[in-house]
Amino acid sequence: MQTQDTQERLQQEEDARNQLFQNKKKLEQEASGLKKDIEDLELALQKTEQDKATKDHQIRNLNDEIAHQDELINKLNKEKKHMQEVNQKTAEDLQASEDKVNHLNKVKAKLEQTLDELEDSLEREKKLRYRNLSFLSTDWTSQLITFFVYFAAPTLRRTSARLRVT
Repeated sequence: MQTQDTQERLQQEEDARNQLFQNKKKLEQEASGLKKDIEDLELALQKTEQDKATKDHQIRNLNDEIAHQDELINKLNKEKKHMQEVNQKTAEDLQASEDKVNHLNKVKAKLEQTLDELEDSLEREKKLRYRNLSFLSTDWTSQLITFFVYFAAPTLRRTSARLRVT
């Protein structure tokens, strides 16, 4: 009986050992599966970190581009404001120049009118003097000289002066 008990016990021990061995294999398989899952997760994490780094780099580049565009916009706005000020000043200067031209044209017209009136008055005075002188001189040479002195010479001087002015 002792042998039988021992054999039974041996059988029980072998069954337990087999059971433990199967459990060990099962746990090793599960551990292997978990290791594979961990490796897959580590690869996925690594890929995700690379994607994150790439996205961070893209974000920095876009932020830099936005900052650059903002600087350009500010510069263009300053230029636009400056150009508006210059245009305003130019418009004011142009208006002032036009006002001066209009004023000078009015003054010129008045002066031309005064000149015409003075010339008419001078012509009348010359004719009056010529009439008075023609009675005094008897020969026609002296009348011709008198005419030239009083009429032709001053008219020539005024005509040459006008040509120089225009």
